[in-house]
Amino acid sequence: MEDFKLMVRLLAAIQAQEGAAVFNTSLIAENALKTTAQKRDMLAYKLNKDGYIDGLFVVEDVDNQPYPHIMWANSHPYVTIKGLTFMQESEPFRKAAKELKDFTSQVASAVISNQINQIL
Repeated sequence: MEDFKLMVRLLAAIQAQEGAAVFNTSLIAENALKTTAQKRDMLAYKLNKDGYIDGLFVVEDVDNQPYPHIMWANSHPYVTIKGLTFMQESEPFRKAAKELKDFTSQVASAVISNQINQIL
């Protein structure tokens, strides 16, 4: 399920920036996605290879690395039609998205409540 949650965050970050002149890498940073760069890049590479996203600048076989290197600063990723369909129809993906939405709603409510308590 954790991979699906990461996919939700990654695809949402990519989709949010479609059409932008420059891809804002801060939205896919390790702390923003709550994962390691290696995990993010491997998942992005798989999504790209399977046709769910496109526009990644991928360098393979850099210094005999066991995995490809994604040059995010040179990439202009976007979610493909296949990716959009997957986001709408995949039950595990939708379940992960709902869990993340519920969690962020709870966090936002707690933050707002805390701010109100400080005012009172």
